[in-house]
Amino acid sequence: MSSEADRTAVFIDIDIDSEISGRSAYARGVDFVSQCNLKYGLSSSDITKLGGSEVARLPELYSSDYEWSQKGPAIFKCPEDRITIELYDAKAPLDVENFKHLVKGDKGLSKQSGKRLSYVGCPFHRVVKGFVAQTGDIVTGTGAGGESSYGKKFKDDAGGLKLKHAGPGVVGMCNTGKNSNTSQFYITFKATPQLDGKHVVFGRVASGMEVVERLNDECAADDDEGKPRVPAVIADCGIALRPVRRSHILPGFVNAIWMVMVIWSSLRALHYVPVPIYVVACNARPACTAILEFLVLGKTVPIDRAAALTIIVVGYVIATMSDFAWEGDGVGYAFLYTFLVGGLSVYEHAIMCKLKKEQTPIGLNLYRLVLSLPFLAVMIGVSGEASIAALPLLEGGGLLLIASSVLCLAIGVLMFELQLRASATSMQVFNTVAKFLTTMVSLVTHPADISLSAWTGYFLCVMGFLLYTFGVPRLRPRNKEPLEFDRVFESKGQDGR
Repeated sequence: MSSEADRTAVFIDIDIDSEISGRSAYARGVDFVSQCNLKYGLSSSDITKLGGSEVARLPELYSSDYEWSQKGPAIFKCPEDRITIELYDAKAPLDVENFKHLVKGDKGLSKQSGKRLSYVGCPFHRVVKGFVAQTGDIVTGTGAGGESSYGKKFKDDAGGLKLKHAGPGVVGMCNTGKNSNTSQFYITFKATPQLDGKHVVFGRVASGMEVVERLNDECAADDDEGKPRVPAVIADCGIALRPVRRSHILPGFVNAIWMVMVIWSSLRALHYVPVPIYVVACNARPACTAILEFLVLGKTVPIDRAAALTIIVVGYVIATMSDFAWEGDGVGYAFLYTFLVGGLSVYEHAIMCKLKKEQTPIGLNLYRLVLSLPFLAVMIGVSGEASIAALPLLEGGGLLLIASSVLCLAIGVLMFELQLRASATSMQVFNTVAKFLTTMVSLVTHPADISLSAWTGYFLCVMGFLLYTFGVPRLRPRNKEPLEFDRVFESKGQDGR
């Protein structure tokens, strides 16, 4: 089994429309408080703002109110409806990748069905008591369809087929036979050894088993058809952020050191080169990162992104060859900044893509620190106003470094978690916003005369970067073959019962 560090966690919010304990009952409770708060002397019409003693009184007040009690049962605490699923990335990579895309809904609309490739709003169409709860038909919602994020049915993961349905909370893929996985999945209510070797197990319920038990108790049918007695749908889903652990504090400090060094390098570069050149170097960094990324991961560069990278490089060349004063080794330092940060980004992306590399948070950040040593070596060799010793004395530099050292600890831990859970596109957009804010501040605080050629180059860099960044979500699926939908679990016996 893969280690915990290698596993992704996702959350799924399940809306069980039970009259007794579901959202309908809670809605009645909310309405009761909203309309009767003055009648019963409650401190607020908002149920979430009531004190603990007031909430404890609500069931008695409701049951004694003849008019309201006739409307049906009410509850006064929002029902727990979230389950967290831990995915077996190493054992079932194809299934996990498909599941994550459907959980995030980042593939847009299907070209075959026109439906959104997302689990949000998908009903549990089959719930068999003491067996499984089945959902994931994002096409018809009935169990007759399903569509993967790959655009076609995909093969079974051999590692996932070897995993056992050893107890409740096992999450596996529905199929109609060998290598016929799409989007439908199930959650077991108990050990189901009859499914072993027939269906890929790709995760387990890590928390929220009480919600799974509610599915079994309130929704499950007693027959094999499994039509739910009470409707249940996936109300929301997404990638779950793991809580920050004490083991992440040291990587956070290492991250803080690296980020402070980047700030130092930025200040130093601004003392050696005009702002436009430095800004162009920052704009060229994504191109460097992207090119190295394709080399490291062995990818083929799509035409749209290749064009965007070309625009960035052309803009970089035009801007750097314009009539700026190149002083000392500042330009070389800007190049070092560009390529080093680009290399670090590629390394991190390769790790986050799980390219069969075992890497702990501490190891990742220590590797980053080693790669950052050239920064430190260059800065130590600098004398005069741009030296490390003199830096705190320059224009509030001391306050900047103190503030950044404190903030970077929290930012470092947060960024590490985001890199594990957020999509590459989200990180690109985040970096775009941060870079443009930095650019605007630099241009305001360090005004410089910019020639027409420099503006042209800078404009090309920015446009190329934007094309590259926002072109990522529009990548075309590799396989455009039409998808044939088969009925999942159509005939009895396919699920082993």
